[in-house]
Amino acid sequence: MGRSCPVHDVPQFDCIDCSRTACISQAAADGRIELASTVLVDTLESYVELVLNALGHPEALVTDLSTIGDFGLDDDERSAASVKLGVALSDDDYVYEIARRLRNQA
Repeated sequence: MGRSCPVHDVPQFDCIDCSRTACISQAAADGRIELASTVLVDTLESYVELVLNALGHPEALVTDLSTIGDFGLDDDERSAASVKLGVALSDDDYVYEIARRLRNQA
């Protein structure tokens, strides 16, 4: 019996999001792609996790160049995430910027 995806409650090999994340991570490990810096998202890790959970993508691989627009949310989804986080979100916001705002409000 296969392992289950802990995020999406489906068999891990059937989880599209986790499969894509695994492929990107493996390609980076193999040197086929180079990821942008993660210094800022690493520094704000616990707040970045809050942002990703609110966006409905806790499994997402994010870098310092990742924006809210990268998640392809419609207006209702973005508004719902804004309410959950208590900060306004726009597609142009970097994920680390939102995380920093959350940290500053804490």
